[in-house]
Amino acid sequence: MKDVADKLKEIALAADNVHQIDQFGRSAFNRYYYAAYLAIRHTLLEIDDGWARSPHKSLPGILTDTVFKSAKRIAIRSNKKRLIDAAEMNHILSSIRICVDELSKILLSGYAARTCADYSPEINVKRISSDLILGNHTINAAKSWPTRAEMRAGQLLSFWRQLG
Repeated sequence: MKDVADKLKEIALAADNVHQIDQFGRSAFNRYYYAAYLAIRHTLLEIDDGWARSPHKSLPGILTDTVFKSAKRIAIRSNKKRLIDAAEMNHILSSIRICVDELSKILLSGYAARTCADYSPEINVKRISSDLILGNHTINAAKSWPTRAEMRAGQLLSFWRQLG
């Protein structure tokens, strides 16, 4: 998905026609969002497949609320069973909090750009130097979403497995 977004970005940046810049640019924003979304969804499938089936718009809240609360319950239980000590528990929970907060921010940003691309045709994608701008979103920022999502999702899964 990220490769498709990269190609769409490249086409948009090379286009001479504002219509093509807009169309390919919109599609690039979409593909970057979906690449990030799919990385996060894949991780959630491994943790609890019910979370992965949630609507796009609710995922940021599920990450910061439901996923974190579940991690906290598991951590407390593991601590009571002496599988992890209090210091480990606090470190793991702090790390999970960082991961879910960052994943939530990526999804919120990506979802806003995606909905702008899909439902606001009056807002045109503009090429400025080597960047594409859609409203207050830049393609260079969007390009980072999948990589950041993969990194944080991988960390989340790793910390989750340390809970016991």
